[in-house]
Amino acid sequence: MDAAPRRGPRQLDDPYPDVLERALRAVVAGDLEGGRTVLEETHFEPPARHDAKRWPSTATIARIYARDRYQCRYCGERTILTPVMRLLSRLYPDQFPMHANWKSDSTHPAFIARSTTLDHLVPAQVEATPSQRQTWSPRAGAATVARAP
Repeated sequence: MDAAPRRGPRQLDDPYPDVLERALRAVVAGDLEGGRTVLEETHFEPPARHDAKRWPSTATIARIYARDRYQCRYCGERTILTPVMRLLSRLYPDQFPMHANWKSDSTHPAFIARSTTLDHLVPAQVEATPSQRQTWSPRAGAATVARAP
């Protein structure tokens, strides 16, 4: 007998969304040391060494993320705005490092797995203007690797 189709978003087995939420709650509550302690749960160990696009306005981008409930259109996973993660990195550079160029030996893996960007639902060549928000949707960093061309 075939298994029932899976419903809802695919679940990654990383703790990043919950840990980052708890760290942010600690920051909002004024407990910077508590935020640092929470981020220690996802200890980052660096590996050993070996055309100008037109984007929608900031207000439109905010509406798009809210509309899609901060979920990746491709994989359904929760995404975390990169500026929010950058804030945590500035507050806790040792526990939650981020390299300006996203170098993997200097950037916490949560940035790659959970950061979000906008993606075209309709190819850019076809759309009338890039500010038509129905043509944009959030995309998780991990979905970039996982989705088929």
